Amino acid sequence: MPGSKVIPSWIHFILLTLLLVWGVRIKDWFLDANRDYKSQVPNSAKTLLLGDSHTVKLMDPSAWENAVNLGMSGEFIYYSYYKLNRLLKDGCRPHSVIISLSYHSLATFPYFGGAEMNKRYHLLVDRRFYHRKFRYEDLHQSTLARYLGNAIGFPILVGQDIAEYYKLRNDSGTAGWMGAYEPATGSRIGKRRSLKAVLRRHFSKFGLPTGLSQAKLEYLNDLARLCQIHGIELWLVNTPVHPDYYKGIPASFIKATDHAASSLGQYGAQYLNLSTEPYKDEEFYDYDHLNAEGSERFSKKLAQLTGGQQPGELGTTKTNNTLK
Repeated sequence: MPGSKVIPSWIHFILLTLLLVWGVRIKDWFLDANRDYKSQVPNSAKTLLLGDSHTVKLMDPSAWENAVNLGMSGEFIYYSYYKLNRLLKDGCRPHSVIISLSYHSLATFPYFGGAEMNKRYHLLVDRRFYHRKFRYEDLHQSTLARYLGNAIGFPILVGQDIAEYYKLRNDSGTAGWMGAYEPATGSRIGKRRSLKAVLRRHFSKFGLPTGLSQAKLEYLNDLARLCQIHGIELWLVNTPVHPDYYKGIPASFIKATDHAASSLGQYGAQYLNLSTEPYKDEEFYDYDHLNAEGSERFSKKLAQLTGGQQPGELGTTKTNNTLK
């Protein structure tokens, strides 16, 4: 363009150097954000309840002796693996780990809260996590941004993540990935739209049937091996779903999930498939979660099955965080 001036190459060099220095500094902040945090799970915790919303809503920790519910809605199996790995490094020595494993848990369905989950867990994961994600699953822009920030110090979203991470810690008094028991109230059973929506979200992808995630399968095996190495009793629990929901689960998922879970017996893991256990409609919150009434009955039975029944009444801990 006539009259325009070309920016000297040395200015480009200076700007690039400043960007790299800024990136390195951001990476230091990124690492420091997690160095000063030590998991506050009490050493007396004998049972850790991990997993997604089926753990959050269904497993009342007061049913076990010295149990802590650390489940979080939307928590995939690879996040549970890294969470347990971090807790063990921080000195937590549980006797048993109970984790929810539903028929959609190993699916490659698109998770639209991915950015939120990355924000909570990106300080836990390592490079292998990103390699498996990029190889086996969709490339979510938030995942790529956090990989670049973590691996090479590229300043994309990382500064914002650190600020949000500290806010999560300040608001809850603990790390944003710790989780808690939060049973649901009421019931949505009878709303057919709700049934169709959850089946579509769990077992289809852009209107087409989805498949199993190889990344999640590999981390499920890693989780079982981690528990075996540390002498931890691992229970995989397929939680109750409404009969109408169960009818809509693709047969291939039922077969593949049951096979994957049962095969972990080689590492000492035990699989409890309670997905078809009978519960009344009023005990369901929606088609794949029990409500508070249902979770009380379910937690008592699960505690009996896993050998950790707590004497006394259930329901005394409606929001569990014995992490103070």
